[in-house]
Amino acid sequence: MRGMLLAQTLSTLHFSVLARRQATRAAISCFLELAPAQRACVILKDVPDHSIDEIAVELSLGAPAVKAALHRGRAVLQRLSEGSPPSRPQRSPSPSPTLLR
Repeated sequence: MRGMLLAQTLSTLHFSVLARRQATRAAISCFLELAPAQRACVILKDVPDHSIDEIAVELSLGAPAVKAALHRGRAVLQRLSEGSPPSRPQRSPSPSPTLLR
């Protein structure tokens, strides 16, 4: 009976470790979908809980830019958590050769 309980406990621990690893990979892949400024702002605000002003100084941005990046980054993460693909900005077409002269 003890052997069965030990086997079940080990199986549960193994599953827990695998689930944690998968969750970590999923979170990292979501953060990598963010633009660099958005990623930095979200992480600095939500992990160590830096103030908007502290983040602005650290990233050499204005407070309004930090707030915008934070808002946009959180919106992308929310869409990703709902299973929606991130909305990528469309690339502007190449300028005409006439403009390049």
